[in-house]
Amino acid sequence: MSTGGREGSRRNRVASDALSRQRPSVTLPHLPSVLKSLSPDVRGWRPTFHQQVLAETRGRKFLVLVAIYGFAAVAGGYGASSGSPERWDPTDPSVDLFILSLITTFFAGLLGVAASFDTFFRERMNGTFDTMLVRPATREGLYLGKSLAQFLPYYLVMAVFNDLGVLVIGRNVGYPGPLQVAVFVLVTPLVMLIFVLLLNGISFVRPSSFSLICGLILWLFFSPFVWPLIPASIGAAAGYDVSGTAQADIRSDINVLSNWVDMSNPMFASIGTVAVTGNDASYEWVYGIPACLPFVSITLWLALALVVGTRCVRSYGMNRPGFRRHVLRWLPHMGQ
Repeated sequence: MSTGGREGSRRNRVASDALSRQRPSVTLPHLPSVLKSLSPDVRGWRPTFHQQVLAETRGRKFLVLVAIYGFAAVAGGYGASSGSPERWDPTDPSVDLFILSLITTFFAGLLGVAASFDTFFRERMNGTFDTMLVRPATREGLYLGKSLAQFLPYYLVMAVFNDLGVLVIGRNVGYPGPLQVAVFVLVTPLVMLIFVLLLNGISFVRPSSFSLICGLILWLFFSPFVWPLIPASIGAAAGYDVSGTAQADIRSDINVLSNWVDMSNPMFASIGTVAVTGNDASYEWVYGIPACLPFVSITLWLALALVVGTRCVRSYGMNRPGFRRHVLRWLPHMGQ
């Protein structure tokens, strides 16, 4: 009897162990593994970046654009701080920086076009991405390397010359506030980065005619609505009261600059007019536009650039028959 009881108990334990082994174990996922699975595969971006940087910086085009922007920033800072008192108050560093931002915004738009559209049209004509796909690189890696290579050289140039323009104003009449300087130095290249990301994402899309139309529409939309956010941000960061004479002076200056700025930015003057605060207490622009709008808009544009770029890159990989063949051929060798 005791032997039968022990045998039954042993069978119960064996059955219980087998049942416990069949139950799925509940374990928390490893956080680094989860992050790695969510991160895009950007293998191959380094050689792509190196190749594109050499293509962007070699030649006279880059040197000419650098010289034009440098002259605009340095001469614009000197001209703003030594202007006629009848047009604006040249002794106010905030006003001088606002005028400098109007000038450099126009040339920053030219840099954005030169950094993106030239390569964009070369890809449409020569199929440079098709030749690059033979190399061991993923489409996300190509997108990242190409975007960084088109942005970083111009970003360094703009950051250096923007600092020189602020230095010229500081030596002549005094330095603007640190928030204004930070917005001027950082926001201008950021807007160009958004433009480069969006245009590079569109360049992956087929057919070519649809891609070209999207690129032109992007620039036509960027010109009147996005580039003017740079001087608008400067005016919002200034936080000074421009009611009365000061407001009239700045509007007069915008009207003077609009003769040549409006050639590429049709709504530049009308949007730039609301770039300064009408009341220090309420921190609202004239016409009741909130002063935080430029910063919110730039954040949304950056998010839109990343989303559109990722979608376009994936669309290119799905619709291009030779893409999978090139990638799968090199995929086993990528980790070596």
